[in-house]
Amino acid sequence: MDRFRASVSLKIRCCIIGCLLLGCALAVFGISESENPELRRALEKMDRVAQNFKGFSADFSQASYVAIIEEFGLPDTGSFYYSPAGDGSVRMRHEIVDPGSRILTITEGVATLFEARIKQATIYRLGKRKDLVEYLALGIGQSSDQLKKKFDVSYEGSGEIGDDLCWILLLKPREKSVTSHITAIKIWLKKSDGTPAQYEFYQPSEDYLRETFSNGKLHDKRMDDSLFEQKIPKGVEIMRIQ
Repeated sequence: MDRFRASVSLKIRCCIIGCLLLGCALAVFGISESENPELRRALEKMDRVAQNFKGFSADFSQASYVAIIEEFGLPDTGSFYYSPAGDGSVRMRHEIVDPGSRILTITEGVATLFEARIKQATIYRLGKRKDLVEYLALGIGQSSDQLKKKFDVSYEGSGEIGDDLCWILLLKPREKSVTSHITAIKIWLKKSDGTPAQYEFYQPSEDYLRETFSNGKLHDKRMDDSLFEQKIPKGVEIMRIQ
């Protein structure tokens, strides 16, 4: 039973962090906020968005880079929705539609992963792991102070994702318990509206996951609760993990 719990726990964690994971510890630390006006502008933009943030949605494409073979795997595509609850807790839907169908929803401290192909759902109470979920929405509706509590933030330059001009920020986790899974996170933050256009999540193995957003939208009202809840079809095997 302990081995089973550990196996499923790892599976969920890979979906939560593996929806977004990181690799390749970078040797260049960038320039601090006090020394770089562009970093200051990026964080000020983030603060303005956070003041009236209600929700964010986008289409995404994600693919994992495998360092040992120096190649990306086949991409997953889908939709992403994020809208904080009244108490500030995470409400999220990360839905892969191709290939196959995998839906991860998070609400009220519970993660539900439904995999249609194998007719299986796993319901996982996050408990102390709930902070890991915040990594799925870094830079979305957060203030710069919230970000700097958990990360050393540096400026890596500017770039373009599609037609969007972006600030590139490098985040290094402060907590040692996190760095065993995630060594760094790079965010391409759009100059136009202060939302992320792309993430790269780096792992100690030097593998990383790249997630690119398109059709991103800031919502002007709180998103409907039903979007973050799943109705599991009949005949699906359900596993519950405390």
